[in-house]
Amino acid sequence: MGCVDPPDDGPVDAVPAAPVPTAAGAAVGIGRGVPPPSSWSWIVPTGLHLLLALTAVAVALDLTGTFTGAGWTSAFTNWDSRWYLEAARQGYPAAYPLPGNTNTALVPWGFFPLYPLTITVLHAVGLEYVHAGVIVSLAATAGLVLLLNRLARIEIGPRGAAWVPALVIFSPDGWFFTAVYTEALFYLLVVGAFLAARRGRFVHAGVVGLLASAARPTGVFLVPALLLEAFQQAGWRWRRVDRSALAVLLVPVGVAAFAIAAWLRTGNFDAYGAAQANALNATVVAPWTGLINTWNATVGQHGYLQGVFQSQLIAGLLGIPILAIAWWRLRPMYASFMTLVWLLAVSIGIWDSLPRYELAFFPVALLAVAWTRRAPWVRWLLILPSALAMAYGASEFARGIWLS
Repeated sequence: MGCVDPPDDGPVDAVPAAPVPTAAGAAVGIGRGVPPPSSWSWIVPTGLHLLLALTAVAVALDLTGTFTGAGWTSAFTNWDSRWYLEAARQGYPAAYPLPGNTNTALVPWGFFPLYPLTITVLHAVGLEYVHAGVIVSLAATAGLVLLLNRLARIEIGPRGAAWVPALVIFSPDGWFFTAVYTEALFYLLVVGAFLAARRGRFVHAGVVGLLASAARPTGVFLVPALLLEAFQQAGWRWRRVDRSALAVLLVPVGVAAFAIAAWLRTGNFDAYGAAQANALNATVVAPWTGLINTWNATVGQHGYLQGVFQSQLIAGLLGIPILAIAWWRLRPMYASFMTLVWLLAVSIGIWDSLPRYELAFFPVALLAVAWTRRAPWVRWLLILPSALAMAYGASEFARGIWLS
């Protein structure tokens, strides 16, 4: 199944054995023979992303009179960041939130453990918790840029591949990659699993996917995505699927381990669900119910909050045509993962954080780069306003204003 137009300079130079159709419609060896990306291809986008985010944060803090050490740390730790840091500092409590329970000490159960664990590890070697969280996020962002570049070189060839990670990290909600949130680490692992699968290394994909599901519950959506990739590489004939693809079934172990830990600690396997429903007001409903509830919330608000809910509606509804294009032009591995994440996001009682969930739409950047191959200047028209929106989001987040 083709993804994008063939590159002008031909397919990626690769070993001809075991060819796999790429997103560009050309046949390449399973990841081998692809020239490594140059250093600038990940250093420059990562550096510019950090510079833009820090500049936006500095402006925001200076305008609000909080240009101090405390202000800098708080700039990266608003909203859900506090729960990741709380889990890193205190661990998970011996109780979980019940209906009507206002004890905020129990909220960390609503957040998966891998990201807090990495913060705890860095703290153990002498770093302050907030600094550790920022370092984890920035290091994961650098890794994400590098892996996206390698994935893009497989899918669309080396020409223009560096634009793919640039479009992703400079997306309007790309500022989450800089904050003390799990996004950078999670998508590093997701892209790592996709890259391993495209190279035919399904054992590696399963192990990396396991870590992804320990970072966010949406990591389990890698199971159908990676299985579809295995079937596609086998020509859609299940008898030809490599047995190593069974390693994809390792992915849910991350979620299962968290559930077992919750049971051992609280006596409830679903402490996560209880925290989401009772402490964070995130209940699962039919997508159309979520749409109606969000519309009613939008109508019932004025000013700033009305704008926030309007952005949720726009993001959720825009997901429909984007997913249609994804199923038409992207590999099923990408389209299925995008679809499942979107379905979960729009199945919340009132739509919340839709733009952040839709960071899962990062494979669309492959299409954007491929479709502008003959007019690369168009990419600047895409990335500049997006980067400005990202800077605005970073500055608002630094001031403690909820956007997504």
